Amino acid sequence: SVSANNTLRGRRRLPGNALGRRPLDESCILLLKEIKFLDGSESEEADCLEPTTGAISKITGPQGTQKIFLDGFKNGELMSNVSTLEKNGAQAYFDDDTGELVLPDWDHLVIGHGNPNANKNDRKLWKHVAGSDDETRMAGDGSRRSLATVIGDKEMLAIRVTAPDASMSSSESEISDSWFGTSGDLVNLKSQYEACSYGQLRCEGASKTTSTGVTVSNGAYTIDISSNVSGVADGTVRNAVVNEATTVLGSLNGQFDHVMLCLPPGTAGSWIAYAYVNHWLSVYNDEWCNYVSGQMHEIGHNLNLAHSGEGTLAYGDQTGMMGYSDSSDDGPEMCFNAPKNWQLGWYNDGQKVVTSGWSGNLYGIADYGNIDSGSVVIAQIPASVNGGTDDWYVSFNRKAGINAGTEEGGNQVLVHKRASGTGYAESTLMAKLSAGGTYGGAPLPIEVSAIDISQSPGFATVLIGTLVTPAPFTPAPVTPAPVTPAPVTPAPVTPAPVTPAPVTPAPVTPAPVTPSPVTPAPVITPAPVTPAPITPAPVTPAPITPAPFTPAPVTNSPTAAPITPAPTKAPVTPAPVTSAPSPRPVQTCGFNACDRCYGGGECKSAGCTWSRGVCSGGNPGPVPVTPAPVTPAPVIAGPVTPAPVTPAPITPAPVDGNQCGITTCSFCYGGGACKSAGCSWSKGMCS
Repeated sequence: SVSANNTLRGRRRLPGNALGRRPLDESCILLLKEIKFLDGSESEEADCLEPTTGAISKITGPQGTQKIFLDGFKNGELMSNVSTLEKNGAQAYFDDDTGELVLPDWDHLVIGHGNPNANKNDRKLWKHVAGSDDETRMAGDGSRRSLATVIGDKEMLAIRVTAPDASMSSSESEISDSWFGTSGDLVNLKSQYEACSYGQLRCEGASKTTSTGVTVSNGAYTIDISSNVSGVADGTVRNAVVNEATTVLGSLNGQFDHVMLCLPPGTAGSWIAYAYVNHWLSVYNDEWCNYVSGQMHEIGHNLNLAHSGEGTLAYGDQTGMMGYSDSSDDGPEMCFNAPKNWQLGWYNDGQKVVTSGWSGNLYGIADYGNIDSGSVVIAQIPASVNGGTDDWYVSFNRKAGINAGTEEGGNQVLVHKRASGTGYAESTLMAKLSAGGTYGGAPLPIEVSAIDISQSPGFATVLIGTLVTPAPFTPAPVTPAPVTPAPVTPAPVTPAPVTPAPVTPAPVTPAPVTPSPVTPAPVITPAPVTPAPITPAPVTPAPITPAPFTPAPVTNSPTAAPITPAPTKAPVTPAPVTSAPSPRPVQTCGFNACDRCYGGGECKSAGCTWSRGVCSGGNPGPVPVTPAPVTPAPVIAGPVTPAPVTPAPITPAPVDGNQCGITTCSFCYGGGACKSAGCSWSKGMCS
């Protein structure tokens, strides 16, 4: 803002139709001009470009007019080659004699940010308070006309200027060689921009036929003006050259990405070069058109780069091309500093944002092509870390290769800062650190642990911020809780059906037995059980040779005792099967089947005859006998070859002959005699 003593108190009015004065009747484009002088000093100027004529005029007016616009550029409220100055009832005019745009007062001035033909109703009011009685109204829609591109192909034209009283000292071929190396110049604008950008920005001298049919070659062309230049303001000469070049070649910015004017010596002042920020035009005083650092610096302004300073000197940072320039055709070979490189974006995969703590190696841009992707070239500490307004940058200024000519801080770690963001802003060199050096002025402390340039690529090991090392972790002993396994219920197994081979026992002739008295056990009548069908695998039994046995004497009793025969086969060990108990079928000696009612070598049913170990004949008779329940042993299916079995002697319990009333004598015997009427005992059986 403007201080109180700069407040506009009086208003000057536009004189009536003065010679050389033209009213501002169309929007003009605001430009920021960066000027460099021979003594190393610099200045800035706010100008306005007339779109119709291409003329550029310095803005003048009441005291503080230039400061208002320059402050607007500095704080980002205005953008060079984007914002426009429009007439809105003011009596502003162009003075063609001085080359200035005069603002008699600050009333009714409108600043448009973007296309001057945009709808003014869409713009937001931006106010500058000049004093209690006056204010400048500036409005903008926030849109951008265009920003310079920093990647791709650039078609460029250097215009050599001759005048009646002076000519630019170098020829077209010399200018072309100095800019593009067309005759073997090794270090020039083309070679250095391509090297620093690793081929991402390619500058080419225009070789083409223009819209007016004129042929230009190797990026250089000569324009003759009719007016003298000696002692004349550079702005006046510049406008005369642009006007004549447009007449001869056609629209300059419509056909070329960058145009460089190489003026003859002798113009007023000690300026050496200047350029318009974010624009296509730069201007050089005679031989300064050939110096590579001047070329890189001024085209850098065209690319929206601001100056690089150190301490109180706006050009003081000589670690890169945006500081002081040298009057040398072949050097120095260097690029830009870390803030400029971050803005340009040529090393995006080598950028590291640090907000707390980080330790690692930094590599120089000279080695960018020799490092792995993701290796760090620039570390940024953003303004958000401490809530400030500046971003901070840490880099290793490797003095080698494309950066071998860096004139300050070579092979050291550099610390810079600039206003937060990536727009136009000056940067400041804050520190140059060697191995073991530290810097505490940034939002995070910076320490250089080591610098190693003995190997390729060289690097610097740095610590930014504080790394937190966690305490060693010793886990507490853990006693596992007892685990009780859940009960496991095996899945039921259904044995494969087994069909036993039929077994025909060999005839048994028991030895005579003298029975001892037997008291039969009581008979238990089991509950009816339906056994699960079990079909065993085929079994081929071994031959069975029964041992001789002597039956005990039989005393008939009303109820027969259960008979438990000795096993006739070796146990079969198939997979275990658990099934419900299944009783064997109960044989009842009261039906017409003598062959099912016998025991103890005699028939048990009346009418049956014992013969050759079986009962035959017989008739229906007594009440059936219900044997005691039997629980079969588990059977596991599968082919089994039983071992030979020798049956134990069987002592049948006494059986009452009255119960053997069936017609099959072979089922009714005991004690070596038939138990059924009509049956005869012979050779150990009833028949």
